[in-house]
Order: sequence, then structure tokens, then C-alpha cells
Amino acid sequence: MRDPRVKNFLLGTVLMGGLVLGTAGCSSCSRNKDKDKEKTEASAKKYKHANYGKFKKEMCQYTNAIMLETALVEGVELDRNGLCKPYRKKTKKGIDKWTIGFGLTSLDGKPVTKNTRHITIKEAWEKSARFYEEDETYFLMWCYEIGIDGLEIDTQAKAFGLASIMYNASTNLIEDKNSKVHQNRNAALRDLYTKYGDDITPEQVAAVFAQYPITNGYSFYDALNDGNTQDWANALGNFCAEGGGIYWRRWLEGQMVIGNITPKDMLDLPMQGLADFWKYIGSNKSALFILDKRGRIKRVNPAGLAKFRTWAQNPVDKNGIKITRQTMRQFLNSIDPELVAQIENSNCVSHKNETYVLSPDMLNDSSYIAYQDSNYEDAIKFAEKAIKIAKTDKQFGAAHYNAGISYLELGKYGKAVKSLEKSIDKNDTRAAQKKLAEAKEKRKEQRGKHARNWALALGAGAVAFGAARIYRKRTRG
Repeated sequence: MRDPRVKNFLLGTVLMGGLVLGTAGCSSCSRNKDKDKEKTEASAKKYKHANYGKFKKEMCQYTNAIMLETALVEGVELDRNGLCKPYRKKTKKGIDKWTIGFGLTSLDGKPVTKNTRHITIKEAWEKSARFYEEDETYFLMWCYEIGIDGLEIDTQAKAFGLASIMYNASTNLIEDKNSKVHQNRNAALRDLYTKYGDDITPEQVAAVFAQYPITNGYSFYDALNDGNTQDWANALGNFCAEGGGIYWRRWLEGQMVIGNITPKDMLDLPMQGLADFWKYIGSNKSALFILDKRGRIKRVNPAGLAKFRTWAQNPVDKNGIKITRQTMRQFLNSIDPELVAQIENSNCVSHKNETYVLSPDMLNDSSYIAYQDSNYEDAIKFAEKAIKIAKTDKQFGAAHYNAGISYLELGKYGKAVKSLEKSIDKNDTRAAQKKLAEAKEKRKEQRGKHARNWALALGAGAVAFGAARIYRKRTRG
């Protein structure tokens, strides 16, 4: 789903395979000067951007598009004069945190309190944008792209999603924020920024990561290191401890990273619409992230995107009543009409008119979710689609397993046995063996019952036939 227009966006920002230090050719031995020169040239080829300023310049042209997600999620609290006022926001520890505008917790260099001055919507927008551009969001994105081997911010989708994550949670999803190594690394990076500003080089950042390497990363770090955007989205489901609202924020960020939802797709949603969507689906966590049997978040639920797209065509509240609040497009036009134009022209790829194609793994996930919800017919339909496009034995096995256990629940034991045998043939698991034994036992009982019923039917028929003959003889006599 990669658009050639966005391929040039940060294309070639390739990370260091190994951290190369001393690339300025500082060897004291003259005989090594040529080698140092070659080393410097080879290192330079690994980075598109010679310094942070060049990276930031490319990112800044997309700030307003990225800001759209922040405004949509955070919303805004206004006083009677239409100015942004401070409001209290609960943290995961239940502590009130004063906020203003679009999630700002500091203003004029001081923490926001109930007595903080009220500001215009435009000022709130500009200050949030500045947080991306001047404070640390883009800076830390660039630093960690250098420091994490498998991370390449080479598409707008990745840039939009990761910027939202960094704005909301900084680097705390990558590594324990209480780790001394994590704290020392980020302190060293910020010191470099204070000293060199936009002139910081990749080699300087690499040196910091060499001194303070990531040794105990979270699941989101593993996903970033893997480079698979689907894994990014799945891993985000492991960081939803702050309450219901964070589920749909993490889900939205994941969909942005993959490229399924773009800023253009958000323009016609109502202000704070994602909160409405969350209520519309019943605040159901598994509608967005699939939970395993222990209640731990496992991966993105592909059915959630289909539900979102249907809802986005006609946004309604949890009671099915159409939402009449102004859309994000109308809201931005009230701030500055140029903002909408910038977002429209940001080369974002909209997928509204594309057919949403599920992969075999997504279809298998949907099948199992339908099974868990007792929607066995739907589970079989998803499984059958997965079987048609499955590429690996594991995918085939999972699809046949889901079909088999669904047939088992429907009492179609013969079909259940056939499906489960195919599952075992492709991907032998203990669960499939257990279900197959159960299906065979049920089929045996069913066949025995049918045989008894057939015998009784035959017996009843024979008795009826005999009685009829006796009756005819008597009536004739």
C-alpha cells in the first residue's frame, strides 16, 4: 500500500548497521589517514541527513497534518468566550494533571494550573505544533531512528504515526522510563541539542547510543527493531494501561503507522470523534485489540478497521443518533483556512475508496474472534476465505482449525472432523488433536443415535406394514 509519491519522504534514512565512531578521521597515525577517509565516506552514505536540521526541515512541512490527530484525540476545552481554558486530566495513577489546548501541560515555561491564562485556539495550535518542531518530538524521532537498527522512517505513514506516539508518550514505550540508562541517554541527547541545535550530526547521536545502548527494550522497541509496521501496531496494544480512551488512541496511532488511516481521512470526522467511536462499539477493548485467554492484549483486531470505516461514513453516538458537532475540517477552517489546504496537499494517501483486503493472518484472527463471540457461521466464512489465500502451512492449519471448531459447535461433526484432520495435516497442535478427538466422539455418538433412530423407524415401519396386512385380511374375510 506504499504510494510512490511518499517513497521520497525521508527515503534513504538508513540506520547504522554497527555504530561507527570517530568518523572525522582523527587517527594520529598518518598511515591510517586514507582508511579514515574511506571510513568517513562510507559512514556518510548511511545517512540521508547530514544533521538534525535537514531531517526537521522535511518533517516540518507535515506538522499540520500530524497535528490533526492530536486535535482529534485531545479535543479542546473552551470558556464562554471561545478561549482555551485549563482542564484537569486524570493520569493512570489517578492524579489530576492540568492541561490546556491540545494536550499541553506547560505554558510560558511553567506547568499548567487552574490559574493559567486562557489562550486562543490558534495559539494553542501553534504551541502544540512548536512542541513537535522545537521541543523534542521530531528530535527524538530522529535520534532513535539512528539508534535502533531496524527503524527507518521512510514513509509518511510511519512519520505520522510515530510522531503522534512520541508527542503523547515520548520514548517511554521503547524502554523503561525509570531505567538509568534510558534517562542518561535522553539527557545526553538533549544536552547535545542544547549545545548544537539543528547542527547535531548522526555520528554524535550514534556515540550516545554506543555509550548508553538499549539493552532491555519493551515490545514496542522489538517491533521498531523488526521494521514491520503491522508489528508496530500490534505492540501498541501492550501500552493501554491508562484507561479506555488510550485504547483507541493507540489503535489510531497503529492504523496511521500502517497507512490505513491518514490525516485526510480524519478531516471529516467530528471533533473528538474517536471518543464517540469508542462508545459506539461499546467501549469494547477486543474490538480494537484482540485479547488472549489470560486477558493480555495480543494484536490489532482487523475487524475494528472495517467497523471504523463504516462508522466514519455516518458518525453516530452510542445510541445511534447522528453527531452534529462540527467536523475537524470546519474546526480548522475557523482557525485558519490555510491549515486544511496544507493537509489536503500533504501527499497523504487516502484509502477511503480502496477495497480493504484482509491478509490470511487477519482473516484467521477475525474467524477466531467470531468463534469466541459464538458467531460460528461468520467464523466459518472468515476461515474459508483464509484457506483460499493462505500461503503457509501455519495459515492453512489455523484456518482449518477455526472452521473445525466452529462446525463442532454447530453440531456438524463430520465437517468438523474433516477440517480438523486437515488442520493437523498442515500444522499439528495439541489443541487441534484434542478438538479432533472430541469431534470424532461426537460424530460416533451422532451416528449411533442416527442408527438407533433408523432401526426404530424400520421397526415401526415393519410393525405398521404387518398391522396393515392383518387389517386387510380381516376386512376381506
